[in-house]
Amino acid sequence: MATSEYDTSEWDVFTDIPEDLSGVYDIVHISLFSIVLKDGDVAGILDKVLKLLKPGGYLQWFEADMVSWRIQTTSSNNKTGAISSLMKISQPKDDRFSPIWVPRLPDLFRENGLTAVECDARDPQPEMIMPLHQLTFMVYECLTRQGNSSEWSKAIREAIPEALCETDAGAANVFTRSMVVGRKPLE
Repeated sequence: MATSEYDTSEWDVFTDIPEDLSGVYDIVHISLFSIVLKDGDVAGILDKVLKLLKPGGYLQWFEADMVSWRIQTTSSNNKTGAISSLMKISQPKDDRFSPIWVPRLPDLFRENGLTAVECDARDPQPEMIMPLHQLTFMVYECLTRQGNSSEWSKAIREAIPEALCETDAGAANVFTRSMVVGRKPLE
């Protein structure tokens, strides 16, 4: 595809959209905002993202539903305490690890005037469980570097080595993932 046919831009979603980006996109895809947004942020961010679309344009939003979290193992003998501990340590610190808005995305789309709303929520394919689980360790690494509580960050860093051992033995986090698509009205 020639570069004149597409464009990429960087924008901080917590700021107003740049005027030159208002109403210019046919398709906007966003993903993994659950590690950035808190429950109270979602409505305002959705409103801003919709302003990027042309009338009749489509918004596609992909998210991991952290509330659906569970541990899957290759054997009932697998240990899972450290993996479980990582999730429990992070949840009280930050509501990004228990966002209630992800399963509500289709309703939020409709409430914001989008039409033709479709949602595809599913668990990962078996061959993707382990790679997706391993990505969570990068999230923990980022959070511990940004964490305000050194005690909280220390607890996560201390749990990671044992969680990696449990991972090597066949235990993994599993989250339902949702893809929601909606169309902006032609107005």
